[in-house]
Amino acid sequence: MRFQQGLSTIGLLYLVGTLAIFGALGIKLGPEYIEYYQLRSIFNSVANEPGLREKDPAKIRDMISKRIQVSGIYGFDLKKDAFIGEDDDILVLEFQYSRKTQFVANIAMEVTFEFTKEIE
Repeated sequence: MRFQQGLSTIGLLYLVGTLAIFGALGIKLGPEYIEYYQLRSIFNSVANEPGLREKDPAKIRDMISKRIQVSGIYGFDLKKDAFIGEDDDILVLEFQYSRKTQFVANIAMEVTFEFTKEIE
């Protein structure tokens, strides 16, 4: 008696289709995640600046804004999407925003990103 070995044609089609869908998702959402990690890096680097607690929120916002411009991030609105201020004597640097990306035809994806850095 012989047993089947290997992958059938239908199995191969399922595999290729699944990989194609995940590849398309990666291509569409990859730039959004890259931007998110750039923003996290910017907020972390500003949070590690010496003497940050003595600076007013407007100066901190200006520092972040300059770094965002240098990084080439254009879709992020610092005034609307970020909070820089004090909460119970703790300096808080945070942002929250969402992006909507067209996938295929009338199918769209929306991703939401959040980050908070507290400095005592």
